[in-house]
Amino acid sequence: MTRYTRLIAIDLGMIGKHNVAVDINQAGQVVGYGQMADGSLRPFAWTRSTGLYELTRFNATEGVALRVNERGEIFGWYRRVGQDYSDMRGIFWTAENVPVDMGSPGKTPMCPASMNNDGVVVGWATTAVGAHAFRWTRSDGMKDLDSLSGYYGASYALSINDAGLIVGSSRGSDFPYDRAFTWIAPGPMAPLLPELSEGRESKALFVNNRGQIAGHHGPCDALWVYSYTPSGGRVDILSSHTNPEPSVGLGEGGHVLIDEQYGTLMRRLRVWTAEGGTVDVGGLRLEQYVQVTQAGNTMLSSSTGPSIIYHGFLRAVNVHGQVVGRSLVDDGEYHAFSWTASGGIVDLNALAGGASSAALAVNDAGQIVGYSVQADGTTHAMLWVPQLIVVDRIAELRVRLRAMAPRPAILASLDTRLLAALEAATAEKNVVVHDVLGAFIREAEAQGGVVLTVGQAKELVTSAQQIRASIQR
Repeated sequence: MTRYTRLIAIDLGMIGKHNVAVDINQAGQVVGYGQMADGSLRPFAWTRSTGLYELTRFNATEGVALRVNERGEIFGWYRRVGQDYSDMRGIFWTAENVPVDMGSPGKTPMCPASMNNDGVVVGWATTAVGAHAFRWTRSDGMKDLDSLSGYYGASYALSINDAGLIVGSSRGSDFPYDRAFTWIAPGPMAPLLPELSEGRESKALFVNNRGQIAGHHGPCDALWVYSYTPSGGRVDILSSHTNPEPSVGLGEGGHVLIDEQYGTLMRRLRVWTAEGGTVDVGGLRLEQYVQVTQAGNTMLSSSTGPSIIYHGFLRAVNVHGQVVGRSLVDDGEYHAFSWTASGGIVDLNALAGGASSAALAVNDAGQIVGYSVQADGTTHAMLWVPQLIVVDRIAELRVRLRAMAPRPAILASLDTRLLAALEAATAEKNVVVHDVLGAFIREAEAQGGVVLTVGQAKELVTSAQQIRASIQR
């Protein structure tokens, strides 16, 4: 968050009764899924210009969209309607909304887990001998990455960065515990922490574009969360004695998230950096319960390997250290939150207008996505944007208006309205912004085909309507 900290909630629309926005890229493109009345799932995307739209599916299938990269490419999974999760397969959408079946090296299911900005997808799939990590590209298809124990071992690719470095875990008859691995083309797979003694499992859960890796290692009753860099080696952050094992996340700014559960109503969320050490994220009401939201855990957990819920955490912290998630409040509901070291924790639920909510991902501009459960029982996909975004969009609209170079008197009149809206937005007077943009829209419509071309008027009106719709009066 930069100049303005106020957040504005935008309801992204609905394609079904229950809708969840799962991820957002730096351009503000959102992906997620909706659940229909018959229980089937439909993948969707949203942009400022298109609004919410359903992604193209194969016939008689359902599925979800999980991640979107900076090229607008999307991956998720699909299955045939009526089938269970053993029928799950990977799906990739091009930036033009063309679906591509990712195939499988053997039997289904397959679990896509991570994608980089070159459109390379990694995960794991069931083969004739068990689960094997894979790497997939549109040009080369699916490549079996084998395992640290060879063909008959098991492996799970969990994360990939833009350099093509893949991390995950592997085990086999020669080493029955999980071992963290790295893989870079052309291979082979290599152990990440060979210094660990036998009997100490290790997992590499995330890798960022710095080459930093986060995960945990140790005996099951005393796991150490660690950060690893090629230059500094392994740094043990803290020892966790919780059951289940702690959830770990990693951001592009080097922030490691540690989410631990103690009993039924006790959670602790901490953020670590090499420079600042470990900081606690306090709760909204119940200080003992705050967590990074586990996106899709009920649908994506796997009995054959690590749960893909780890990958609900990749975008839960942005490059600036802003963390989003959900916190239990004193009425027993969960509320979405945003947290920064300087500003503390902010409740996002009231902005969404629902009974409960959760935040799942945040981009570097501070735009947050998630969902809100409304009083009527429906679930709405949500986008929270900083007031700064509204200010910038009005400023951009002024630039576009001037580039159209209408007659000076009309330019002055329309520009005066936008300047008034800009000043009101800077002062966070959103009722004024809403009303002034309404007057701007009416004047631009009246000038269409007169001083402005019909196309120019439509462009101005559409942009102003989008800004206006994002403001709660």
